[in-house]
Amino acid sequence: MNPAPLPSSTVHPRFAHGIQGPSMKRLLVLLAVFCSSTAVAQRDPTRLFPRAAPLSAPTDGLVRLPLETRLLEGARPDLSDVRIFDAEGREVPYLVDRGTSAWPDDLPTRLPLEVVDLSERRATREEPRASEEMTVQWPSTPPEDAAWSLVFDTAADRFVRQVVVRREDPTGSEELARGTIFRLQSPSRARLAISLPTIAATPETRLVITIEGEGALLSPTLRLEGRREVPAPDVLRVPLTPSSIVREGDFTIVDVPRPVGVVPERLVVEADDGHFVRRIQVFDVGTGRSVSPLGRGELVRLAELGEEDREVALSRARGERLRIVIDDGDAPSLSNLRFVAEVRRPTLVFVHREGAQLYVGGGRAGARRHDLDALAGTWRGEALLERALPEAHAGALRDNPSYDGRPALGFVGVGRAIDASVFAATADLVIEDADEHASRFEPNASLLAHARADLADLRIVDADGNAWPHVLSPAPASLVLPLEVGAAEATAGESVHVLPLVPGPLPAVSLTIDPDEAYVSRDYVLYGVDVRGERRRLASGALSRGPEDDAPVTIAWDEPTVVARLELKVIDGDDRPLVLREASVAVANHTVSVAAPSGTYRVLVGHPDAEPPRYELEDARALVLAVDAAAARLGEAGANPDYHAPGFWKDASFTTYVVWALLLLSVLGLGALTLRLARQETPEKEEAPDVAEADAAG
Repeated sequence: MNPAPLPSSTVHPRFAHGIQGPSMKRLLVLLAVFCSSTAVAQRDPTRLFPRAAPLSAPTDGLVRLPLETRLLEGARPDLSDVRIFDAEGREVPYLVDRGTSAWPDDLPTRLPLEVVDLSERRATREEPRASEEMTVQWPSTPPEDAAWSLVFDTAADRFVRQVVVRREDPTGSEELARGTIFRLQSPSRARLAISLPTIAATPETRLVITIEGEGALLSPTLRLEGRREVPAPDVLRVPLTPSSIVREGDFTIVDVPRPVGVVPERLVVEADDGHFVRRIQVFDVGTGRSVSPLGRGELVRLAELGEEDREVALSRARGERLRIVIDDGDAPSLSNLRFVAEVRRPTLVFVHREGAQLYVGGGRAGARRHDLDALAGTWRGEALLERALPEAHAGALRDNPSYDGRPALGFVGVGRAIDASVFAATADLVIEDADEHASRFEPNASLLAHARADLADLRIVDADGNAWPHVLSPAPASLVLPLEVGAAEATAGESVHVLPLVPGPLPAVSLTIDPDEAYVSRDYVLYGVDVRGERRRLASGALSRGPEDDAPVTIAWDEPTVVARLELKVIDGDDRPLVLREASVAVANHTVSVAAPSGTYRVLVGHPDAEPPRYELEDARALVLAVDAAAARLGEAGANPDYHAPGFWKDASFTTYVVWALLLLSVLGLGALTLRLARQETPEKEEAPDVAEADAAG
């Protein structure tokens, strides 16, 4: 954004009077440079981050940077406000490595214990509680630096017992621990260990274990299990906000958007209920992907026993959502369900360049849009992460001198007034909580049906008709719309499925169908039909699906094509026509980033001859795409009440005018020529002789 020319009133006349010639020119140059540098600083995306740290590495190539806890203090768990910029201010893409190995665990050391003394009291009608007291010798040489538990083993299949453990030696007796051991069949749960504190044992040290509870004697065997302390993984806990929670039959089904950069290794489920036992399954859901299982388990909370298990281990997710299915049976759904994703501390893989810096925090940056993200979950990405790469190091975290706490896009002003009467359609746009004067939305189908495919005719205006700047995302998005399916139009050996796009027309990029046949192998041709009824061949080939694969079939083509309906011609041969259970179309779309404060606006579209808007905001594209923008609410598009359809002459191009003029001249010329020829071919009439004169002559 170039600074505007300085008006003459910029410098006070009294001051200017004493500065003439070269001095005045130098002053104006300095002021212009200052304004220019201020404008550049406003566009600098590093101004979003309050903290920064210099990066160093043994090579200017591909390196790994483990993110220490100090680097992530104040940063979002999904790493959306973590960036790397080189010395020239260019953003450096990175890939997040969250590890693939199992969570660390230690193998226990098991030491059997021999009972040296035993006293028992069986349950009776008068005294239904049985009691067992066993004395065991503490091992003479147990391993050091271990956490010890007393483990019970018994053949009883169902019991609940209270346990008290005391230490005895020549110096006296003390209680070490007390707790509950149990084994249940429905659900199948058990706790058979009592944790012991660290004790200073001597050869005379003994443990006295008292077991009490209703039922038969357990007569257990005993052993010590020692586990050396293993540092717990440095875990990030990311709260997940469900997009929907529904009850279907015996199941509660929850859809949860997966934050960008977060690949959960464990899912923790929280609820307010004090007692529950539920089976749970977690699935990976993504656009254009089949739903695949990530993990399963059992959610348990038994408050009276102090027993709880609310974690589900997950395999690597690749889709945009997690689907959580909880089997409630006949019980009501768990109350106030909450979900937390747990991941180990991440590592960034990037190409290091001299002078690179890590910028952290602020919560003002949006999700990353790096090309390396596409490698996540692919064999190339896995191969890259498995390489032994040099390790980068982050220096001291310090205040970022370029940080600016003011609204990130607050420097952007309103544009010129727009003539709304030339746009055929409009939709309401509500922007809320746009603290950074930044918001984003994706056009819905009703808006796309009236707009140009490239959205060059899109304008955003306020109540006064003034335009507010916007930019389109560099990478196209897609909008998936369900299609209404019906019976195919069948003829001998082939059938045609007519799939209207409602609303339409729309710039379609792919068609997904789900035939009712498990095995499909038929040739096809796909046509797109526009509003004028003109058909265009979009794709052809073979519909193929094996009996072991129930995934929908997707047909894609090279570029977005504006169509009002799709016609899928299938060569059936002697097979019956396919019945489509479902069909959907993917429509080309863009994310629209708006630089405007909170308020109510209108989106205008439907001007086929509109030139793409030119805003200075394009110069700040890096900042616009980096900032964390509010989600604007877009209403359904409809006819613009201010629209005035142009006369037929307004839609005509210069070529059309020339053609019309030539046609008019031709018509006039032909008319004149015809009139002239008509006059030449008409014979002159001979005068009839006067009757009187004829009589006289006779």
